[in-house]
Parts: sequence; structure tokens; C-alpha cells
Amino acid sequence: MTFDAAKKPRNLARSVVLDLIRRTCTAHKNLNELWCRAVEQECGKTISDELASKLWPRRLGWKSLFIDDLRFVIAAAKLKPDLLTFAIDSKAVLPNELTSLGPAFTLLTSLAGSGDRRDHSKIARPAWVGSPNKLLAWLRGTGIDSGFVFLAWLWAKTESRKSYDIDVEDCERQLEGFEIDTLELIYNFSAIAYMFVTNRWYSAVSARFDPDMAIKLEQLVWVDLEAAEYDLDIGLQGIQEKGRTIESLLKGFQCAPGEVGILDVDFELVDENHGILTHKACPAVDRFEHYDDRRLQHCCKVCILAMPLSGEMLDENIACRPLKLPPRRDANDIACQWEYSARRA
Repeated sequence: MTFDAAKKPRNLARSVVLDLIRRTCTAHKNLNELWCRAVEQECGKTISDELASKLWPRRLGWKSLFIDDLRFVIAAAKLKPDLLTFAIDSKAVLPNELTSLGPAFTLLTSLAGSGDRRDHSKIARPAWVGSPNKLLAWLRGTGIDSGFVFLAWLWAKTESRKSYDIDVEDCERQLEGFEIDTLELIYNFSAIAYMFVTNRWYSAVSARFDPDMAIKLEQLVWVDLEAAEYDLDIGLQGIQEKGRTIESLLKGFQCAPGEVGILDVDFELVDENHGILTHKACPAVDRFEHYDDRRLQHCCKVCILAMPLSGEMLDENIACRPLKLPPRRDANDIACQWEYSARRA
């Protein structure tokens, strides 16, 4: 078997990682458009345009909007280093356009004590993450939610305009000269920025209507409008050999931004007809477990519906079932586990 379970984007050719970055940038635009369609379908075009204009003023251009989200998640990672899932940023040097911050964010990151660049793959999870203690869970969940709202507000007030003034074409040209460590890091941050689209829309819809509407629309986007299949297709472009096999499926997941870009994933190809995907950590579980069970159940439901579609996208005879779902037993337990197998004729 040629499957390498430990393969990372840094093991790919530079041209492939460059293409993955560009495809993820386009996926940011596509996901935004899918949310616009979903809101228009359920709430009407006036509401869709209203929310879109608040989230991303269209006159700025979609690449500039992607740069803004990219700069935001790079800044956020200084406060929450475990946002990174596969990249090691200890050797990478990001362009100044993406990392320079105004006084407010510079002070905030300095107070957080995260000015030193570290190998995020070696950062241990705090012992109290995943604790079933209701008070700790409530304090943690409230802190994450409140902190995110504050960060987004501060960014809009102090940093967003700088993103729109960046020469996007110049940034794209710079990519050609970066080392593979830097490209891998930019790809990891790009994946987070791309998935950040859903968080923005979910929050906006919840504020405009209620969480019920946001839950309905998120499922519509990822399942019915096929955002999940689009995401896997990005990853499939990162593999050399194409096929309708479980090995190809796992290789696609190894490069899919909505998979490895936001989740800590282990891959196992048992044999040509059997593969296992293990999510060791998941941001939804980390954020909502023992704090917002309804939102967590919704996130898991989206995965339960979308994960089988990924296998069927390659071959209708590839079946998927969850081997493990939340809640976790403790902080060291995995988030979830999925089995893909070839159906017998």
C-alpha cells in the first residue's frame, strides 16, 4: 500500500500546496455565496443582501475579504495557539502584510504572553478541557463566546480597513517565493479563515432571527447545497493518483481544508476496503461540550449527514458509519471516529 497516514501538506510538492491555498481562497468565496443562497431561499433576497452587506461589504472584492479573515485568524492564533492543526510555525516567516497589527491588538497579544513563536503541535491540552463539571464548562463556554465577540468587535474597529488596503495581487506573487514551511502555515491559516465563514453567518443569522434558523441554514449549506463535497474536492486535488477507492478518500481528507485544517485527525487504512478516520480534537466539541449541548448535537448531526456523502462522492458503494461520537469520557478521549468500508455487491 502506498498510503502514508502521517503525511502532511509539507510533504507535498510546493506547486500542490500553492494550488491548495488558492483553491481554499476560492472556497471562502464559494461558502459565502452558498450562505447567501441559503438565506435567500429561506428568508428572501432582501434579508440575504442585508446580512451579506454587514458581514462582507461587496464593494471590497472577495479576495480582500478573504485577506481580512486570514489576518484575523492569524491574530487570533496568537491568543489561541491550538487553532493550528497540522502546521508548525516555529520556522515559518509570514509576510508582514498578514501579521502587522495596530496598538490595540498588539497590546492584547502581548498581555496574553504569546509573542514567542512555538511548535503548536507540542502544546498540551489543559486538563480541564472536556471536564463534565457544569460550572467549569459554563465558565469556559461563556469565556470563549464572549472573547470571540470582543475580538471580532475590536478587529472591526481597529484592523479591518488595513486588510482592504493590502495589495492582494502582490501577496499572491509573494507566495511563489515562500519556503514549504511558510506555505504550509499559510494553508493551515487559510483553512481556518475559510471555515470562519460559517461562524460569521451563523452568528449573524442567530442575531437577526434565532438559533433555530441558523441551525437550519447551516445544515442546508453543508448538506443540501453540498459544501461538504466541495471541501473534499479541494483535498482530492492535492493527491497525484485519482481513484474511486477508500485510499483515495483518505488521501483527499488529508488535504481537505475543512477536515485537517480545523480538526486534529488520525488516518488508518486497514486494507483496500476499510479505512478509519479519528478526530482526536474538534473545535465544536471543545467549545460546546457540557456548555451548549443543543449546538453540539447539531454540529454532530451535520457530520453524521455529511461524512457518508464524502464516501459516496467517490463511489456509491463506500459506506460510512460513526464508531464514536461525543460526549467524551474525559479530556484525553477522542472527539469522534468514522469508519469507511466498501459495501459488498
